[in-house]
Amino acid sequence: MGRRRRDGTATVAGVAVAMAAAVLVLGPVNGSVAAPVSAAAGTGTGADPLRDEQYGLDLSGLAGAGRAGADARGTVVAVLDSGVDAHHPDLAGRLVPGIDLVGGDDRPDDENGHGTRVAGVIAASQGNGLGIAGGAPGARIMPVRVIDRTGATSNAILAEGVRWAVANGAEVINLDLGDPARCRAGVGLRRGGPLDRALRGAADDAVIVVAADRADDVAGLYRLAAPVIVAGATEPDGRPALRHTAPAHSPQGARAPWEYPRRVSAPGVDIVSTVPGGGYRQASGTSMAAPHVAAEAALLIGLGADPARARELITSTAANPAGDPRLGAGLIDARAAVAVLLLTPLTPQEAQHAAPRQTAGPLLGVGLVAGVLLLASGSLLLSRTRRRSCPR
Repeated sequence: MGRRRRDGTATVAGVAVAMAAAVLVLGPVNGSVAAPVSAAAGTGTGADPLRDEQYGLDLSGLAGAGRAGADARGTVVAVLDSGVDAHHPDLAGRLVPGIDLVGGDDRPDDENGHGTRVAGVIAASQGNGLGIAGGAPGARIMPVRVIDRTGATSNAILAEGVRWAVANGAEVINLDLGDPARCRAGVGLRRGGPLDRALRGAADDAVIVVAADRADDVAGLYRLAAPVIVAGATEPDGRPALRHTAPAHSPQGARAPWEYPRRVSAPGVDIVSTVPGGGYRQASGTSMAAPHVAAEAALLIGLGADPARARELITSTAANPAGDPRLGAGLIDARAAVAVLLLTPLTPQEAQHAAPRQTAGPLLGVGLVAGVLLLASGSLLLSRTRRRSCPR
C-alpha cells in the first residue's frame, strides 16, 4: 500500500479567522470492563441497535460531523494494540492487511480483546443492523499487533509498529503505551528513545493519537517534541474522569501531567464497543477516549487535511468553557473541526489529495456550516492550559 505524504500547515490564527468569518496498556487493565452487552437488547431505534448507548459519538461531535456529511473515505487508521478480531461482523469489510510483530506473521489476531474494542469505536459499520456505529464512517482499520495476550510490549516493538504502519499507508495511528507499572519500567515517550524517534519520523505522514495514563511516575515521559495528541477521558457529562486522570502533582518537581501542549479529552467512561467473538462490552479509560480522537482525525484526513493541520484543528476546536486544566485544550468537537476545515482553503498538496474523495463540501449547506461554527466559535476564544501525562 503506497504511502501518501502531505505538506502544508495551518496556524491557529488562520483557524480563528475562518471561525470569525462564519459569524475531538494495554490489555484488560486499560479499562474497567463491565458486563457484556447484547446487541438485541439495545434501545436504539435505527439500524444500529446499540447506537443510543453510544453517548460518546454525540458528546465528541462525531455524530454531528457525520450528519453534516463528513466521512473518512477510506482513511487508514493503524491500531497499534493487541490485534483485531477480523471476523467480528461489525468490523467486516473495515480492515486492511496488518501485521503481527509479536508472533512474527501477518495474522494480527486479538488474544486480549483491547485492540478490537479500540477498532470498534473508530470504524464499526454503520447502518448494518448490528450492534454499534463507528465514529469515522468510511475509515479502514490496519491492525498492528504490538502487545501479547498479557499486555506486554517494548519500546522497540512499538517503534517498529509505528514505522511499519506508516510505510504501509497508515494515515492515523492510535497507540496505547501501557499501565503505570509499564511506564515506570520504561515503556513510554522518552526524549530520544526509539519510540520518540519513530513518532517524529511519522509526523509528516500520519496523525498520531496516544492514550494518556494516570501513572504516578510521569516525570519526563512527555518531555519530547514528538507530534502526538494525548487523549484524556471524560465522564458522560463532559467532566474529567478523575479515576482515569493523571495526578495533580508530579514527582521530582516535574510539570503537571496535563501541561503537555497537545492534550485533549474525549468520552472515556462506559464506552460500548466490539469484542472478539462477535459480542459487545462496555469499557472505561483513556484507551476508550483515544479512538474517539482518532476517529476525528480520520474524518479530517478524509476531507483533505494534512497531518499537521488535523492535529491543530483537533486541539484548537476543543471546548473547555470552564477552563478546567484537567481537560487540557478541552473536550473534542469533531463537528466544529470539520466545519472550520471546510471553510479554510486547503494547500495545493491537500487539495490534490482530497480531490478524488472529497464530496462532503456540497452536503454541508451554508446555513448548516454557519450554525455549526456559531455553536463552536467560543472554543477558540477560551484560554487553555496544556498538559501532559504518562500514556495509557
